[in-house]
Amino acid sequence: MEFAFRMRKKNSLMWSAGLIIASSLNYAATNLLVIIWGFELPYYLLAVFIISLLIGALALNIQKAILIAYASMFGGLLIASAIYFAPYVIFAESNVRINLSATVLFSFLAKIFLVSAVLYFLGAILGCFLGEHVMTQDRNRETAL
Repeated sequence: MEFAFRMRKKNSLMWSAGLIIASSLNYAATNLLVIIWGFELPYYLLAVFIISLLIGALALNIQKAILIAYASMFGGLLIASAIYFAPYVIFAESNVRINLSATVLFSFLAKIFLVSAVLYFLGAILGCFLGEHVMTQDRNRETAL
């Protein structure tokens, strides 16, 4: 964990971009688990909360953590949508079938987006407090030695 905090101080923009990309891929994977494989919603919500908690713990700044969390959420939605529509586009399905699948996908994503947006916000805030607590404990441990 200490390595992650040292790297964050050196390249802040690169660190934020990496965190957004990694979180977007995680969020896209959780969306695809629910959409394609039909995982239960509580598992999805738990995964979303853990992802946002990690974002907050690594970002440490509440405003930055919320921005990174929502940027990764929208990036994850775009990635999941692209992966979901890829077979339809590659195999040149009819427009009716693409429109029907888009309607189903976006209506489902809109429903879970409302709940996951709140969880992302709460997880990012709690993660900031958790990360700050870990940092202060590390500093106290170093000064005690």
